[in-house]
Amino acid sequence: MLSDFVARRFGMRGRQWTLWVVQKVGGVLCVLLGKVGSLAGSVAVLLVFSVFVQAACGLTFGVVPFVSRR
Repeated sequence: MLSDFVARRFGMRGRQWTLWVVQKVGGVLCVLLGKVGSLAGSVAVLLVFSVFVQAACGLTFGVVPFVSRR
């Protein structure tokens, strides 16, 4: 849904930038997960991280059909 919303507003460039941002936030959360010292904090970061991983998967499926076969 996010991919389609951004594509309506900004086109393919918007989809690519959104995917880039979501993946970067996921990477930051992954690093943060390694730095958290408590179990409750780890679970909270992991839950937010999983949302961004799922968003990146959905955004990838929004970009792949437009990749050239060349």
